[in-house]
Amino acid sequence: MSDFNGGARIAAEGGAEKKGGIERFASTLLLGLAFLLPIFFLPLTTDVLELNKQMLLVDGVSLLAIIGGVRMLLSGTFELQLSSVFAGLAAVIGSWLLSSVLSHYPYNSFVGIDRQEYTSFLTVASLGLLLVIMAHGAKEKALHILAIICASSALASVFGLLHLFGKFFLPWNFTKTNTFMLLGTVDTWGIIAVIALLLSVSLIGFLSCTEYRYKLHASIALALSTGIQLISLILLDDWRLWIGVIGGSSLLLVVLFIKLRDQKSLPWLVLPSFVLVLSLAFSFIHLPRIVDL
Repeated sequence: MSDFNGGARIAAEGGAEKKGGIERFASTLLLGLAFLLPIFFLPLTTDVLELNKQMLLVDGVSLLAIIGGVRMLLSGTFELQLSSVFAGLAAVIGSWLLSSVLSHYPYNSFVGIDRQEYTSFLTVASLGLLLVIMAHGAKEKALHILAIICASSALASVFGLLHLFGKFFLPWNFTKTNTFMLLGTVDTWGIIAVIALLLSVSLIGFLSCTEYRYKLHASIALALSTGIQLISLILLDDWRLWIGVIGGSSLLLVVLFIKLRDQKSLPWLVLPSFVLVLSLAFSFIHLPRIVDL
């Protein structure tokens, strides 16, 4: 009996160790995807940006889905948490699928045409699946994932700013032009800058009411990211981008105001209010353009 119990205990420990190893690998893969997607490119291919980003996304999400299946087999449980957010996500992916099926060029719609793979159903569905995986398997890593997205987007914006001013540091000849952007196009850069700006401001507000161990360091890094994205948006000088910032910061202020009824912490409102006022001002004020877009 003791041999049987000992063997069972060793088997259980071995299973727990395998599960722990799988969890660590999945977490590392998820954090790696969050960091690499905005800045990833392969210089020795025909399409250095879009196709390679799509393959990174699809391969990474597929591997995460396989890991999730293995994890469920090891635990013997199947968990699916429903959310109203998923309903909206399903509507977007479903409409994209219908559009692709009814397209005159179904293959291009499903997989994507050259240098526009980001518009394909494959990319949109992969991003949706990545969101579901994050919501189910990485709740405790949510702050790290979002902070890494902000950091990587800030790096991409710094790269774009340097190129706009003619500062090139990559060794390949095709990168030595101010039209080469890690995010693909100037328009895409602007959209990512808006999202990263609002995300950074939101995370700073979140950190202000938590006891996170590295709160000061994280807040400084996020403030730096906020400044980089604001500089990028001012130089891009597109009123449509400022409208996005106005809408997002207004929604953030509403959420914070509702929360402040209990917390009574007015400093939360300072940064999003500043961003809102600045975006309103630059929607009408157009500085002299100092870089050629």
